[in-house]
Amino acid sequence: MEQRYDALSVRLIKELLSLEQIDKRASELRLNRSQFVTKALLMMVNFDLDFWKKIAWYAENLRIPEWVVIQNMLIKRFAREDAETQVFGRQSKMLDEFISFNDEAGPRTPTGEELYNILKAQYVSEFEQKLLRKALAEEAAGTPLRPREEAILNKYRDKLIKDEFDEDEIITEEELSE
Repeated sequence: MEQRYDALSVRLIKELLSLEQIDKRASELRLNRSQFVTKALLMMVNFDLDFWKKIAWYAENLRIPEWVVIQNMLIKRFAREDAETQVFGRQSKMLDEFISFNDEAGPRTPTGEELYNILKAQYVSEFEQKLLRKALAEEAAGTPLRPREEAILNKYRDKLIKDEFDEDEIITEEELSE
């Protein structure tokens, strides 16, 4: 199939972005100017709108450009992964954000709001388990519980009675202070 093209003409504010900067970075990435601009535009056009609103919110409130928000969030992730590998010799889990599954449309990788909801549910469960372990340790030590700790114990009390609780799951004093 023959490729069809649209033309785009833009004016750049030289103090913000110049053709020299574009050409230099494109060359570093082994792209020509057109390929580089197309990749940049594809990224912006395909960002989920809710994702972009969150990025814009951070940028506005932190008074930094959007690209710094995105880059620093990813750098934090990469540093954590590398530190985990350095300490444990491997990464302990797969990258949840790249899960894929089959549905009526075939194989796909969720993104946007769908991925957000999947990951948020996983994190809520993970954080609830951590809070539950902390609440159980506090309760066992006779320490007064905070309202959130009481609420999590109430939420899971029936499950704890039905299931056997693994004493090894109780967190240490060090973890309590985190």
